[in-house]
Amino acid sequence: MGYIEHTRMSALLARQLVRIHDAATAFKVMQFNVLADALSGADEHHGGFIHTPFECLDWEYRKSQLLEEVKRFDPDVVCMEEVDHYDDWFQPQLASLGYSSHFLPKAKPPPTDGCALFYKTSTFQPTTATSASVSDPQETIHITYPNASQVALLVPLTHISTNKQIIFSVTHLKATKDESGEVIRVEQATHLLDALHTTHTTTTAATPHILCADLNAQPIASGNIQPRSYQAILENSLQLDSAYRAHTGSEPDYTTWKLRKHEAKMTIDYVFFSKEHFVVTELLSIPTPEEMPTNRLPACFKADNFSGHDSLDLILRVDFDLDLEKPK
Repeated sequence: MGYIEHTRMSALLARQLVRIHDAATAFKVMQFNVLADALSGADEHHGGFIHTPFECLDWEYRKSQLLEEVKRFDPDVVCMEEVDHYDDWFQPQLASLGYSSHFLPKAKPPPTDGCALFYKTSTFQPTTATSASVSDPQETIHITYPNASQVALLVPLTHISTNKQIIFSVTHLKATKDESGEVIRVEQATHLLDALHTTHTTTTAATPHILCADLNAQPIASGNIQPRSYQAILENSLQLDSAYRAHTGSEPDYTTWKLRKHEAKMTIDYVFFSKEHFVVTELLSIPTPEEMPTNRLPACFKADNFSGHDSLDLILRVDFDLDLEKPK
């Protein structure tokens, strides 16, 4: 129990899309931190996964597992963080499955990872310029601070079957898990929200947003760290809500569970959506503690079976709230 077997692939953790509402024009969005190859080692400066068998960390094993995770849920939009094999793996592999894509590396010398967004060309088509910069609204967003290199990517797309425009965003905020890190995360979130406002007002007044993010921040206070970056997004005038919170009343108990020198179990991954424009129709289930591998993530579930990522992917299926368009 807890695993799905594949004839060509190693076992994947069993998860189900849970139906909430029926929908005619819904589409699926995946949020997925794929764990950078450069950060998937046992050395403390390259991941620190000392309890994970080496074969689970090796890119030649992980790359197929990561692709299989996308294929089995067949999302219309995939937002990824920690991508450092875009040109030689994710882009060509997903292009062969009908996805177009955008990639933005971190603002530091290569080799480096970054954020990527993939979309099915059968479901979406480009709307206008694909991104907006804090300094130049016509260029890709770069949010860069001293001693930090995090980025965000904004992609305006048009939903083909409804001809509705949506702004998709993906970002990965500062990782430092202390108050100084949270200060930077709040600044980064604020810059991103300001850029979303600019894109919002320069396209259509009613343009909805979907934001996929590894915030590296929890939704509740942890020690002396208050959840200010998370709250900044929810309290912004863009009227965003978190998909899992909107349905269950709270975030999942965890979206990552790592076992390094110390065990870290926390919620840091999110999909935010414009609650005035969308209704959530399905959500991907979160594994129970009993279903999680004993050496946590990334991990071998059993002999010759591999898990290639250290954060759980999140999926929501959303539909346009057509009731909002009916005459009152």
